[in-house]
Amino acid sequence: MADEDVLEAEAAAAEREEVESFIEDHALEEVLNELINELVENRPEDPLFELGSLITARSANAHAIQGVRGYEVLDAAGDAVLEVEVTTAKGVFTASVASGPFTVDEATGARGVSGVVDFIRADLSTKLVGMKVTEQAALDEVLMDATAPANATLALSMALCKAGAAHAGLAVYEHIARIGVEKGKRGGSIDVSLPLPIGTLVSGARLAAGYAADSHCARAIGVLPLNAGSLPEAIGMIRTAQETLDKVLAAEEIQAGVGGLGGRVFTKDNLGEVLKLVEAAVDAVMNPPAPEPEVGAEEGEEGEEKEEKAAEDENKSIDAEPKVPPKLGLVLDVAAPAFAVVKRQGGPDPDADPDADPDAAAAALVEAPPLEPGDVTYSIDAFRRHPEAEPMQRDEYVDVLAQWAVENKLVNTIIDAFHEVHMPGYVQLKARIAELEAEKAEEEGDAADGDEEASAAPAPEPAGVGGDVSCKTQYAGDTNIADEKDLVAANDAQTLNTLVLTIEKGHTVSGCFALARKAKALGWGIICAPDSSTSQVNDAFIAQLAVGVNAGQISPGALRRGEAVAIYNELLRIATGENAPPFVGEKFRSFQGSG
Repeated sequence: MADEDVLEAEAAAAEREEVESFIEDHALEEVLNELINELVENRPEDPLFELGSLITARSANAHAIQGVRGYEVLDAAGDAVLEVEVTTAKGVFTASVASGPFTVDEATGARGVSGVVDFIRADLSTKLVGMKVTEQAALDEVLMDATAPANATLALSMALCKAGAAHAGLAVYEHIARIGVEKGKRGGSIDVSLPLPIGTLVSGARLAAGYAADSHCARAIGVLPLNAGSLPEAIGMIRTAQETLDKVLAAEEIQAGVGGLGGRVFTKDNLGEVLKLVEAAVDAVMNPPAPEPEVGAEEGEEGEEKEEKAAEDENKSIDAEPKVPPKLGLVLDVAAPAFAVVKRQGGPDPDADPDADPDAAAAALVEAPPLEPGDVTYSIDAFRRHPEAEPMQRDEYVDVLAQWAVENKLVNTIIDAFHEVHMPGYVQLKARIAELEAEKAEEEGDAADGDEEASAAPAPEPAGVGGDVSCKTQYAGDTNIADEKDLVAANDAQTLNTLVLTIEKGHTVSGCFALARKAKALGWGIICAPDSSTSQVNDAFIAQLAVGVNAGQISPGALRRGEAVAIYNELLRIATGENAPPFVGEKFRSFQGSG
């Protein structure tokens, strides 16, 4: 019996020593004492919940990625797209995209979205699991080094950013803004702000496919609420412009449908005619009839105070009437590469027999030389069933585009006006617009010669677009700008002054941050926009990106499509949150934001 007692005592002592060693090795007593002291000092309402959070935060694996997976979901068109999940101690974070090569590198043997899912499971998951989720730049480097399919890279970068923000205790846009301070790699964070939305009014070109038999050549026409005092007021102006355009089309007995991005699609002879209808609608919004005086309106100081308070509250509502008549601008997304006619050169050697030896046929392909300016023309009737206009050389096309811009004076933003081989065309277009404007001013001056007061008045100095006195018109590059090298080249050539920033273009969240920083350094404006990766899915990450990089402008689409509305709603959530970023307002190109 005594022997058994001795054995039990020895076992108990050994267990006690093991427990004490475990506690000492992990500094449990020291850490718990520190955390309890912190609880006592702060006195939270739920100390046990707070203690659990504090303990989790002390874990070496607290911010580690625990799991990564991808799977198929459906987009708004019913097509299979990629969604990914990133699992951490904070939960599960998802992101959806629809872009990227659906044929992965042949070495993976993968095909379609299901093949990308396999690639994530077999390759990316093993690389990412265990990494610290708060280090966005390092995670994006892993994704880029893995030469993963574009849709996998995009989706995972977005999901990792959402997870990293949760672990950092930040809003997603705040986490994006701080990418630059990670390990001092990119020179610090940037300011944040709520961007001015651009609402799509009209869709055309390929966005009208399936909705209209004939379409004008431009991709879209949007409206920019230039003097909105708040985000809700800006959205209200966009909605009013959409509704007014519908009334104008109905008055003209024009049948209209809804195309890609939610814009109206209808048939007119050319883009110039479409712009006239849009300008008529926008003019009606900017010059509404005078309101009838209210019966029994309160007078005196008390009445004025109530009116001021009501105006202040209404400025925060989408349904509120604008405090001042809206001032709107038009955004012309030309998307010229879509209707550019490229003279194809090169091809298979006619002497080769591809049926006899495929390898020999492939080797016999004649390498196409680089495109020359004369190899590209423009077919403005490309999206009509019965084209009438012949493809135009650049000079003729510049003249037509300049005429449209001058005749429709509200156009203050032109996107992708040329094929990439014709980038000098922007300089030519600016010069032609200036010539036409000078001719128009001279004609108007001749008509006013009899008015002495008008003749004596000095011409007003142009205020510039978005508070940027150096910018009379925004010339923006979407497909014309692919990377930082293109940014610098366009800036040096003075062709463009605005970047259309898409998640797809940046490849990763960190890549978008770098592009935005470079554009800002050059004094450019930025328009954030969904692209083929997100325009058909309800992932509103682009809203967080626009705020986080202080873009100043965002182009979600019209208020008729669920994907676009999801982006507007995400912006509204940010705008109504605690410590919401400031709204850019009229100075959307020069606004500094808040750090």
